[in-house]
Amino acid sequence: MSLRLLDLQKPGQIVWTGRFDKTTEDRLDLEEQVAGEAAAQIDSAVLNAASRQPIPDRMTEFGGYPIMLRALPLMQRIDLPSFREAGELLREAIKREPDLAPAHAWRALWRTVVASQAWSDLDGGSRDDAAALASKTVQLDPFDARGLATSGYLRAVLLRETDEARALQERALALNPNLAMAWALSAATLTFRGELTEAEARAKQYKLLAPSDPWAACLDPVIPLIALLKGDFSTASDAARSLAQISPGSRAACQIWLAALGHLGQRQLFAALLGRLNAMEPGFSLARVRAETPLARPADRELFIEGMRKAGAPDR
Repeated sequence: MSLRLLDLQKPGQIVWTGRFDKTTEDRLDLEEQVAGEAAAQIDSAVLNAASRQPIPDRMTEFGGYPIMLRALPLMQRIDLPSFREAGELLREAIKREPDLAPAHAWRALWRTVVASQAWSDLDGGSRDDAAALASKTVQLDPFDARGLATSGYLRAVLLRETDEARALQERALALNPNLAMAWALSAATLTFRGELTEAEARAKQYKLLAPSDPWAACLDPVIPLIALLKGDFSTASDAARSLAQISPGSRAACQIWLAALGHLGQRQLFAALLGRLNAMEPGFSLARVRAETPLARPADRELFIEGMRKAGAPDR
């Protein structure tokens, strides 16, 4: 089955195409599967198409939404200059329209990725500021699945509030079970909690809904992390390597890859990866990783840290 999404304001312009090869005798089940996967993929396609549209002067004067859209493609690659520009755009969008719920949702994701990348110079906000952003995102629109999912992710990574994060993300999935980002961020929260079986199931659902998600650079690190914590170091290494090749600036991918290589004893890549991590974060050390990791279970933290130690990462 093939589907196409057209922009009727621009006759003949295709916004998205998708092909679905399914085998089932239940026609209703088939239609439900295709509809869910198509909805997930169209969500990102529409946002990307909208972000490429020119901003009319009158829209710039009256609202922040078109400015917010300009930030989204910049956040789809893990790159410091791009994230800096995205942050400025999101701040401007919220300044122009303080109650624009989607802008706060994307700001929550932006801030969480910035923290994960150790780009502290981009956002010097405190823990209280992060908590306020998470709360504001939900208060502005408690029925926005993306806002609930990103607010939960911020709480899990920056505030270590995984109970609250899980509750928010469960509500997000109940509101929109076809939102791929919600499945991925929920998988991350469950991974931090040590609920690896359910986390893996949710990560698979995310990839089923969005096999070529434009947000993969931000969302995919959960996949090799789950494999690493399950002790499947070979799978973790392969998945992290692929992600690090596509997104060479991803600190998470490089750390997970280094830990997996350490457990595998593949010494030939240690020096190059350590050099890359030091370039991303001068003074990279296990002490900082230990202080920043959202992994809640001591055994998970030690497995992660020990792999990097075996690969030669300095303690301090």
